[in-house]
Amino acid sequence: MAKPEEVLVVVNETGEAVREFMKDTDSIEQYYNMREILVYLTHLDPADTERIMSDRLAVSADPGGTWKALNTLCWAIGSISGTMALEDEKRFLVYVIKELLSLCEVQRGKSNKACIASNIMY
Repeated sequence: MAKPEEVLVVVNETGEAVREFMKDTDSIEQYYNMREILVYLTHLDPADTERIMSDRLAVSADPGGTWKALNTLCWAIGSISGTMALEDEKRFLVYVIKELLSLCEVQRGKSNKACIASNIMY
């Protein structure tokens, strides 16, 4: 998933969380295209979309997972907001937030916690 224009906290080359101001219109256009596809796929089968994203979250939250994988997954989850039945979406988002908060508890360092916090906010 491409980065949405609202995201201001990213991980730089050295692994630190930094603010970023995005003016890359190609990336923004790519985000909107990917978002539209995810919305269509979620409308086709919301349960399958939830299962796939939950599986990816479990892999991304592992110690061997990368911040980029976790960030892109959270952007994808945020991009399908409003596409599921209200009760299903609430349950799914509560699950995602709980997973991210438990990941935040085990991570050390201000930079790591900032990345997780930015994902929770999105």
